[in-house]
Amino acid sequence: MLNFLTQLFETGEVIVPRHDSSSPQELRRLLAEFDAINRENWNGTAPEFDAVSAAASAKAMLLLCQTVVYREIDEYTVEARLAEVGASPLQSAAVHYRADLVLRFIAV
Repeated sequence: MLNFLTQLFETGEVIVPRHDSSSPQELRRLLAEFDAINRENWNGTAPEFDAVSAAASAKAMLLLCQTVVYREIDEYTVEARLAEVGASPLQSAAVHYRADLVLRFIAV
């Protein structure tokens, strides 16, 4: 996860790992570092950094990338892992649309 995020933030080109071996503390520390860098370029005052939400978003992004790269990941695994980060594929169509509105741009 840590290399994945570093590649994502620094170059936008990633190698998607099959497994996430990072600890929650390592993940939060890395995200806080990138938040600090991002704040330097922020116009005005940036909102407060929420490490828990940032980590959940990072885990969801990794999972979405893994499902594209590793096609053998079954739907039950995806559902369980999305539930772990606070997302559910069983949410309404409106929720899916809002996510798709942004996520469609990650495919190149």
